[in-house]
Amino acid sequence: MEKEVESLKDDILYRLPTLFEVLNRSTVSPVDLWSFYIFVRDQHGAIDYLDFWLDIAQHMSLCRQYVRELRRSIIYITGTEIDTSQDTSTGSNRFSIAGDSSKSSSLILEALVNTSVVSESDSRRLSALLRGDDPYTQRVVNRLSALVDNAHQPSIPKDQIEQLDAELRIMGFNSEEIERIHQAPKFSISRKDITDSCHKIYVTYVQPNAEKFINLPTYIAAGLHNAIEIDGRDDPEIFEQARDYVFQALELDPFPAFLQAKALGNLIPIGILLRLFGGLLVLFGAFWLGLVFIFLNWQPKAERCWVIILFAIGFYFCLAFVYHVDPILALCGYSESMWMRYTRIQEPFVRQLLISRSVWILILIGLLTAVFSLIFILVPGHRL
Repeated sequence: MEKEVESLKDDILYRLPTLFEVLNRSTVSPVDLWSFYIFVRDQHGAIDYLDFWLDIAQHMSLCRQYVRELRRSIIYITGTEIDTSQDTSTGSNRFSIAGDSSKSSSLILEALVNTSVVSESDSRRLSALLRGDDPYTQRVVNRLSALVDNAHQPSIPKDQIEQLDAELRIMGFNSEEIERIHQAPKFSISRKDITDSCHKIYVTYVQPNAEKFINLPTYIAAGLHNAIEIDGRDDPEIFEQARDYVFQALELDPFPAFLQAKALGNLIPIGILLRLFGGLLVLFGAFWLGLVFIFLNWQPKAERCWVIILFAIGFYFCLAFVYHVDPILALCGYSESMWMRYTRIQEPFVRQLLISRSVWILILIGLLTAVFSLIFILVPGHRL
């Protein structure tokens, strides 16, 4: 999955992006994740769903980082080097260990490599490692991080150190490896951080009367409750159904509106309404001035040409309201993100769309301005 995202980043999209591409940060403004977040927050009201999806993504990132540090610590402790490669002919993974290490340490490394390192983007395999689906891996994953953290405590009692060393010998570590554990780099992310992150997501979004309660189907909410509160799980696989449901909800409603607003337009609602108000006001002034020139029989007629400016400005603002596009702003390569804040249009296909619409709008402005200006300039005057 991550390889697909990386390939998308390297290719120019000659189409509108998908929700998956936006959420995985493979697009640029004005259809990037930041713009989508601002749009959902300010214009759509589904921000809790998007926050839920982003928090799950952050939880998975924590799990991946935890597994990387676990693997790095074991490599440091055992003093081994590993080589993993993908066999494209058979689709299987080749694994080898270089160096002198105990059989137990080799099994630990093999479990970590085959389960997580090669395919750590796969949440199911990552979850299998965190759960410890086989007894040996479960012992390693659940206890090694705690052992390393305990070994780094500044005032750990001597009897606890001896108990720690005894547990490590039972797990198959030799004396040299145990010494390395005491010197190993401390984890920046502990298993408790992962558990707390998982529980925070549940309390914030799923639990009844939650701060940002989202309306998940009953079977999904019940499944999360059983997995987190009863089974004590914290692996990312427990959120798969909820994540898919939220993704479909975002794809069905706010995302099409987002593309309509940002890929086919470059204005926010308040900017659209202000242009309507300004356009109607200026057009009223243009019609009033034109009628004044006619009924006062204003001479010379060349001075009536001032209405051209008013009609051009009035129709400019009114058509910007109709199409949700400010032509000059689009031709300059900018899009409104918030009130009085602008972002540069970097997505080539979106920029091309907005330029095409801007040219069409300018042509309409020119035609309407010419027609109405000629009427009020050439109509014979009649002084009342």
